[in-house]
Amino acid sequence: MPYKALDFFAGAGGLSEGLRMAKIQVIYANEIDKWAKMTYEYNHKDTIFHCGDITKLTVNNINSALQKKFGFGVENIDIMAGGPPCQGFSIIGQRNIDDPRNHLFREFLRLVKQIKPKIFIMENVFGLLSIQNGKVKDEIIEVFTKAGYIMAEPKVLSSCDFGVPQIRRRVFFLGIRKDLSSFPLVYPLPTHKVISDNKAFKLITVKDAISDLPEKVIESSGIDAGEVVSYNNNTPTNYQSLMRGNCKTVYNHHTKRLLETRMERISKLSEGATKESLPKELQTGGHENKYRRLSFNEPSPTLTAHMSKDLSDFIHPKYNRPITVREAARIQSFSDNYIFLGSEFQQLKQIGNAVPPLLAKAIGNSIVEQLKSIEIL
Repeated sequence: MPYKALDFFAGAGGLSEGLRMAKIQVIYANEIDKWAKMTYEYNHKDTIFHCGDITKLTVNNINSALQKKFGFGVENIDIMAGGPPCQGFSIIGQRNIDDPRNHLFREFLRLVKQIKPKIFIMENVFGLLSIQNGKVKDEIIEVFTKAGYIMAEPKVLSSCDFGVPQIRRRVFFLGIRKDLSSFPLVYPLPTHKVISDNKAFKLITVKDAISDLPEKVIESSGIDAGEVVSYNNNTPTNYQSLMRGNCKTVYNHHTKRLLETRMERISKLSEGATKESLPKELQTGGHENKYRRLSFNEPSPTLTAHMSKDLSDFIHPKYNRPITVREAARIQSFSDNYIFLGSEFQQLKQIGNAVPPLLAKAIGNSIVEQLKSIEIL
């Protein structure tokens, strides 16, 4: 029987998807965003999805839903996972320690203490470690320890070290119930990183990820899952083959249209260049990476939810257009059969907020192996 998990602040399902890839059954998910709900439910049809405010969610609510569908309650839960909103902790943009979203991680702590799963996984931006001089991190460790969990030291994992074509650093908190083990959980080892014995594991690049996706995009203001284009007729890389699976066509291959002046700017950008390289007459304000053409031969910079408002940070390395929703999904390691619903704005927001599935899979695989070893003992 697969291990059973709950996913809170589930978004469009990146963490759930990675756990599913690790053969963990995510049976219940909670998220307040109704647009993310559409995408999650479309791709995780067997998971109970509760769309609502987590502060109003009770263990009785969860228990009733599980009993109704599966015939068992929260006592059968092995893993609780969650990625509370992180905008107030992020080092990208302006930190705001008074951002009300900063306090939502305490709702995850509340539910862990009440449900008492064997293991919990909590994910956030790495800026959380230093916020308020480390007081938030210390509070998390203290609360979980008092609740009966052995805590691993929080660890920052970079997604590119686990086969994701993106430089994206996230902090993870892992805990295991004291009655199951006297030792903390171990984090997965990198699979795509230069390690101490000089054995090199090649990082996945933007070219590895998206070069098989066509220049032509879907031209429509009514974006939906039924609109498709064909793959380029070339030999896919190993990563592209992994992302394609058994798909024959490309979904969500659409992007933002740019005004004439913006089109002129991006046409002048060489691969890997930023606005600083533009002619004087095309110079513009904005943040440092505004008007940035990605490099084919490196992993992408971090995708963020801000893509939904402005994609000028993510210009295709070869074509004079921003990356598409599908190309962003590829860079996040969502497979091509994972369909994003809602407006283009909502789809890009969902992708930018997601945990890369391949990173979540690595953590899931590590946890499964450790749970199995405990059961043998």
